[in-house]
Amino acid sequence: MLVRPATGGVAAVAARTAKELAAHGWTVTDIPLPSGGAPARVGLRALRSLRNELDRAEIVHVEFGCLDLAPFWFAELAVALRRVVVVAHDSPSPIKAPATGLIVTGTRWRDVSAHRVLAPVLDRALVSVVQRRAAAVVVLDDAARERWQRAGARNVVAVEHPADPPTPGSTPPSEGGHVLAAGYIGPAKGLDVLIDAWQEVGATTELPLVVAGTHTGGVDGVAYERALHERGRGLTRPPRWLGFVSEAELGRLFAGAAVVVLPYRRSAPASGALVRAMVEGRAVVATQLPGAFARLRSEVDALLVPAGDVAALGGALARLLHDPCLRDRLGREAADHAAARFRWPGYIEGLERAYRLAGAAR
Repeated sequence: MLVRPATGGVAAVAARTAKELAAHGWTVTDIPLPSGGAPARVGLRALRSLRNELDRAEIVHVEFGCLDLAPFWFAELAVALRRVVVVAHDSPSPIKAPATGLIVTGTRWRDVSAHRVLAPVLDRALVSVVQRRAAAVVVLDDAARERWQRAGARNVVAVEHPADPPTPGSTPPSEGGHVLAAGYIGPAKGLDVLIDAWQEVGATTELPLVVAGTHTGGVDGVAYERALHERGRGLTRPPRWLGFVSEAELGRLFAGAAVVVLPYRRSAPASGALVRAMVEGRAVVATQLPGAFARLRSEVDALLVPAGDVAALGGALARLLHDPCLRDRLGREAADHAAARFRWPGYIEGLERAYRLAGAAR
């Protein structure tokens, strides 16, 4: 049984994981959990409705990123009943404000109070239950593995983020039609830094800056995205805001980009956007964070800049936009690196290793 979010990047990886496991001989029941309502209630309702499947399942596999509260709450409840294998996509915080899952997400005073008052009191305890009681844990880099082990987790397996092959017939970065920033919109993603850098760079290129993604919900997320839109409206070449896009459309956006920019202030162990950009052979500008350092070589397959540095980010973007040959060289190196590293067989092998450890756990 594979329990996962219904939408988003983690959902896409998990849905593909179900298919890959089936191709390797596993019988998989794929359970997407919706994001609406109170996530704890969604998780409890799913647990009750799936009791028969839980009893029959050899492995209960639960997958979530830091914003996927419903699958996290399913794991929170299921670890008391079954041996659960958790796949945690994000670190150092595997889930954001899990206590807010006790009520419906929104912007009313009780929702805001839950996020700012209740969550800090309960969050650590809720995360600790999953960390200590999961039979096995799968994470996406060695640093995350060490953090889970220090928190008391057993049987922690580190694997590389998987990726599909590149889009057939995609154009080289020198012929790309836009600069792309993709993923959820929040302060950690550094889009305010990118907008400030684009104020100078955008006036020197015909290529548009395209932003695909939406905020994380709640009053803070809405306010942050609204402030970004207002900030961008004052530019000579305002960003093009696409909001939420399908996985198919996101793939086309990556395949047609001249440059992919990741101006993050903080990053997960493995950025799905970074992996996709490398697989598609794009020229990448990224900030000097552990998730990028572990996968990119500056001046070889990307340009790396300090986090929060507007001038450095703008300079790297300008350099790539005015040098199509450099874009193609970095893109080729990134694609070669990705083809050797981000492979589904290796990812499935890591999952199966975690399954074996979970089966042996008391």
